[in-house]
Amino acid sequence: MTKHKFFRQFATVLLISLLCIQAFAQQTTEFRFVETAPDYLLKTMQTNAQAVFAEIKSAYAKNKSELSLSLSNVTDEASKRIQTLWATSHFYCTETSIYARVLKSSNGYQVRNIPVFFAKGDKPEDQYRDIVLEFTAGGIISDMYIAIAQIDYATIMAAAKEVADMRHRQMVVDVVENFRTAYNRKDMPFLNDIYSDDALIITGKVLKSQKRGDVPTALDQKKIAYSVQNKKQYLANLQKVFTKPIFCRAPKR
Repeated sequence: MTKHKFFRQFATVLLISLLCIQAFAQQTTEFRFVETAPDYLLKTMQTNAQAVFAEIKSAYAKNKSELSLSLSNVTDEASKRIQTLWATSHFYCTETSIYARVLKSSNGYQVRNIPVFFAKGDKPEDQYRDIVLEFTAGGIISDMYIAIAQIDYATIMAAAKEVADMRHRQMVVDVVENFRTAYNRKDMPFLNDIYSDDALIITGKVLKSQKRGDVPTALDQKKIAYSVQNKKQYLANLQKVFTKPIFCRAPKR
């Protein structure tokens, strides 16, 4: 192969790659929100969600280390929390169109179950998640966090017997989801605040056993080893876990 032919083929491959990246970045997610909020507010929330996820998609395609979020779309606190989540693992919405019902929340409004792909994760179930968007009463994004499974959310909320009970259950779900997302963000200050100084934290791990032939033995059963740590010990060990590199998988095309 001549040098001229090699460079021509290389330029062709490079051009195709750049075009693919550009096309991927331009596939923004269109949002359509319904119910609960007035029409003008639904449009505001749609615009803000679309702007934020367009920036996320573009940043993912270009592998940017930081997002360029406008404070006209998100609050300052939400911008910081989204940036922290992004720094832990780049992500993007996997759908080009989202049709969702807006729910009332304790501080404004909420949209649930927006599917996203996180680049980092040991298992596929760690990578494909649903997230929740919180909005202020004026339609500005005030938070973004990982949702619990829809079936769990539906079960919790279906048990509510009155409006007040529904609000209390929603508050519990919010706390659980924010607590869970703090681990994804590697948010040590949040975890330091949420645990009591005199807390005893019990953790467990599954011990793998070796199978011996086809005859089940006691060693074939899953065993769980538990350990009890105080707050200082637990957070110190957690910090070590957070600093370990995470295996990355490419999304399925």
